[in-house]
Amino acid sequence: MDKDRLAFLLERKVWKDELWFKELDGMTPTFLWEDGAPGFDPSVNQRQPALYFLPAHAGPPRGIVIVCAGGAFMYKSDDEAGHTAARFHAAGFQVAILDYRVYPYTQRDWLADGKRAIRYVRTHAAEWNVRPDKIAMLGYSAGGMLSGMCGTLFDYGDTDAEDPVERVSCRPDTAMLCYGAFCRASFPKEGTGFDRAAQQEAASFAPEKNVRNDCPPFFMFQTLEDDPRNILTMGMALADRGILMEAHLFPTGAHGQGLYDGKHPSEPLDKHTVHWSELAVEWLEMLDFKE
Repeated sequence: MDKDRLAFLLERKVWKDELWFKELDGMTPTFLWEDGAPGFDPSVNQRQPALYFLPAHAGPPRGIVIVCAGGAFMYKSDDEAGHTAARFHAAGFQVAILDYRVYPYTQRDWLADGKRAIRYVRTHAAEWNVRPDKIAMLGYSAGGMLSGMCGTLFDYGDTDAEDPVERVSCRPDTAMLCYGAFCRASFPKEGTGFDRAAQQEAASFAPEKNVRNDCPPFFMFQTLEDDPRNILTMGMALADRGILMEAHLFPTGAHGQGLYDGKHPSEPLDKHTVHWSELAVEWLEMLDFKE
């Protein structure tokens, strides 16, 4: 990332963090680690990684959607959290918002938070009336990249772990990438030259380079205002492995507009792209996330 871009994001981070904290205030955090996340630095203006659950639906257990807001891994966008959580909750799913670590933490930390969130929900599924085999990771932009990482870089738990949460699988039952199929290893944007070490590091975390036969189903949408090669490349990687998927490339709509429904001050209406969430609900229903 160039210095001008970093400076812009750091300046934006200050007020975006304030909006994010305001979004979560009034909700009860469920911390992912009882004794605090490994490597957590209390001097950084971030809270302990946590899930914020919406009220659980009664009746038979059902699937859950874990919402991961975007924000370039520098902050979390408030308009991609509560508004989306309410949409999927109203559709009948259990829902939680994930507050994961961002800069100055690294991709190892935010991936650890995503994987831990899935393990935690699976371990405590009965407490939230959740089916442990129906956990969706839905993320926007950077949160979509995190969802893609969780959908490709998962494991099935460590049966010898002292922590019971670490004994269970962190494989999501579907990964939902909302303008988040950024193939940074396939399309690096660092100008001329080639840094082999940097490429190897990028590829080790890039979802499109880590698709495997046991990946969960993927749902993806993007608009042409992002580089369409991202979703097409990720789609081809999934198709090459025969992974169940649904992919939508819409012609209109700016990056970062969430539901595109015009019901949030930061999200103007796009009459066509707005249909993505309806399609996503149908996708989850097809996967039996509701009885």
